[in-house]
Formats: sequence, structure tokens, C-alpha cells
Amino acid sequence: MKIKSSSILPHIFPIGMFFLWGICLLSVGLTLSACAGQASPPAAVSTAPAAEASSTPTTPIASTTPAPSPTPTEIPIALVDPKGATINFWHSLPLEQIDPLIEEFNKTNPWGITVKASQQSSNNELSEQISQRLLQKDAPQLALAFTDQAVRWDARNEVPDLNNFLSDPHWGWKEGESKDFLEQAWQYGIVNHKRLSLPALITGKFFFYNKSWAKEIGFEQPPASLEEFAQQICAANEFQKKDTKVENDYTGGWLANDDPIVTLGWFYAFGGNIVSESDINILRSVYRFDTEANEEAFFYLKELIDKNCIYVSTEFYGDEEFSNRRALVVSGSTVDLPYQQLAFEEIGSKDEWTMIPYPTHQKGQFVVPLQIPSFILLPAKPEQEVASWLFTTWMLSPSTQAKWASLSGYFPARNSARSLMDVYAEGHPQWKSGFDLLTYGKTEPKLPSWSSVHWALQDATTQLFRPYFTIERVPLTLQELDKTAQELIDMGR
Repeated sequence: MKIKSSSILPHIFPIGMFFLWGICLLSVGLTLSACAGQASPPAAVSTAPAAEASSTPTTPIASTTPAPSPTPTEIPIALVDPKGATINFWHSLPLEQIDPLIEEFNKTNPWGITVKASQQSSNNELSEQISQRLLQKDAPQLALAFTDQAVRWDARNEVPDLNNFLSDPHWGWKEGESKDFLEQAWQYGIVNHKRLSLPALITGKFFFYNKSWAKEIGFEQPPASLEEFAQQICAANEFQKKDTKVENDYTGGWLANDDPIVTLGWFYAFGGNIVSESDINILRSVYRFDTEANEEAFFYLKELIDKNCIYVSTEFYGDEEFSNRRALVVSGSTVDLPYQQLAFEEIGSKDEWTMIPYPTHQKGQFVVPLQIPSFILLPAKPEQEVASWLFTTWMLSPSTQAKWASLSGYFPARNSARSLMDVYAEGHPQWKSGFDLLTYGKTEPKLPSWSSVHWALQDATTQLFRPYFTIERVPLTLQELDKTAQELIDMGR
């Protein structure tokens, strides 16, 4: 089994191994239905205020145990001198994907700022450690994480509002600079009119699609609707039945994946969601899995499972299944691209493959569930907050974004960085095809409970793929998922 490098993305268990988590959920009495560039920073720094900055002071989310910042900024940001400041920066990326940039900043920044990076074993570990350290007033000054985590931290110890930095007359950004970011990514960091984070990189869940094999079974173009998706994966399964091998009669279609972001993508594809837009401003939000659109998504998947068009495997990763033509389509992200390419090379396959989005019922309309690793400033001394801001600004400059995306394989958050990556894109055609699909993106929930609730969603999807699961169980499964999500919220998870 190949071991993949760690990434900022949460670790997702494979189908067949997540049943134990379902048992844990059952223990709280919530039975799911199956059981019943440049080193110079000035390009991003201007004396002009940012157009999107709020001119009205914002109110932080209420907390039952509010804790003041250890050293609140009592003087205007513009007057803070960050020279010689040292900041601690926590992330969960592989070191080779970020250390060269940190080293470059430390050597070249004109303020003598030193960034000390600390790699955490996983994004979940990073989140838990920072939550504890905030209570002890011993947290790092900067983190690379997700907005749902920032909301949780903000409730425990107020997270600095980045609007104040964006609009600062000395350290702020040029007016209109936010328009260079993917709109969905830019909006992801705003909660209650307060900017808790800034998008650092972009990834998401796509489908890897074998163009060569699809053409051999009669399809010249990738599926442009949900109906065409079903038609193609079912045809791939029928193709497998034509040989004399009995063991591959259940293979060929989409390789089932219970990753909660993948399931979220299916909900989005059917026009569904799991929380109303009005609820994103409420700390104790109510999830709504049990909707007509989400039911339709589960019915669609279950019908395809029963027809053997969805292939359930015990393989931890889908690299070999896809490269060996045991699946026409698999789910994957930018993190998976190098491993998938290697799998094709190891068997000498010349198949042409690409990344495609989720189709919808409306032909030509697509969706991609996005994940946005983001910069989050944490309460610190004034000079450390400004130093963290300056490092963040440098990391988000177009040239640095281009370098970072090339090192990590993620997509840059800034559109202008893409124009600096033509050589990289030419050598990574699947990456290029994925970047071109980002306009179809829709972000995951930014609720503080999402880091727990997404495991419950994964468990429900795992049950959907079980052979004993019947289509009649779909409504009850989503109803129980709503109850499970609410209980997790009530438990403070």
C-alpha cells in the first residue's frame, strides 16, 4: 500500500473501515437508518483603503465564557512597528510544500520579521491544540486552517477581524484587490460581517475520468448531466461483463467514495444543501440533511449501486482501480493527482484522463465542492499581529501564490497567479483542467460544528453503500442524520 504525504485536508477513512465511528455515534443514542513569486511585499501593500472593508464596527459572536485577547491592540494598526517581531505559524502541510517560502520570507522581508513554523500531524490535531492553547493564552499567532475552525476559536477568544487590516491606511491592501481572488473563496472567510480568514489555497473534490476508455465504449465527451453520468458508468459496468472474468462483473463504473466532501458534492449536484444561508450567522446552527434534494441524491446513488454501476471496493485509495480500468470514474482532489499519475506510469498505461466536475440535472450546469485552506490570525501582541498580517500579505501576493501552488499542487487563491503558472500547467494537464472548473465551486459549511458533523455524514454515506441497505431507508437515514448533527452540537462538539 502506498503511503501518501500528509496534507491540510482532514484524514478520511475508507469504506469498510468507518463502521467503528458509526458504533460511536450509536453509543450516544442516535441510531442511523442502517441500524434501524517575488520576495518583495509592496505589490500587496498600499496606503489606499480596501473597497470591501467594513466601515461599521462588527460585533463578535457571543460566547458563554468570553476571554480577552492577551494583549489587545490599543493603538492604531498603522502606528504599530513590527520590526524584529517573531511569530509562530502552525500548519499541517508537508514541509517541502511550504518551508522554502517561509525561509525566503525570513531572509528577505524588510522588517526583520521571523516566522517560526510548526507542522502539526493533521488539521484535526492543529484545531484541537489551538483550541486548548487559546484557553491557556499560549496559542500561535497565525494558523493555516479552515473558517469553521476560526469560528470556534473566535467564540473562545476573539479572533482579529482582518477587515481592520485590509482597510488600514498604512498596512492595508489596494482598493479592489479582493477582485483578484476567486469570489467563492473570498466570501468563505466572512462570518457575521467579520472577516475571520483569508483564502490561502484552493482544492476540492472532482471526478477523475478516463477519456480513452470512455471513447472505446462509445462516449466522445464527459457526462454533461446526471443522466449522462449514470449512462456512462453503467455502460462501463456492462463492458466489464463481456469478458470471461466473473470477478470483475461488479466493477467499471464510479468507485464509491464516502468522503463527506464527496457526498456534499452530490447534494450540491441535486440543488441541495445541508444548512440554510441564514444559519451561517448562528453559532448553534441547525443542519438540514433531510430535504427533498438530498433525498433525491441518495436515491440516485442507491439505484446506481443496485445496478452495479457504482463499484464498492475495499481498496484504501482508488489509484490502481482507476489506472487498471476497474473504474471509469473515481473521486479525487489536487492532492491525489501525483499518486494517480504514478499509478498509470507504473503499469505503462497510455490512457488519457482528466478532471471533471459534478454534473447536474440541467445539462451543461456543473458544481465542484471546494475546500479553502485559509490564513487565520490569532490574538497576540500588536507587533505580532501586524507581523502575521505582513507575512500573510506576502504569501498572498501573486508571485508567491504561483510558487506555493507549484510546490503544493493546490490551486492558487488569486486568479493573477495562474497567469504566472503556464509552464506548470502545461506539464500538469489534469491540474489545469481542474483550475478551469473552479468557477463552478461551492464551499463547504463554515459552522463551528462542521468538523464533527462531517464525520456523521461520512458514516451515513458508508451505510448507503452497504449491501444490506435498502432504498426505503433513505428518508429515515437523513432524518436520523439531522438528529445526530443536533446532538453533536448540543454536546459542544
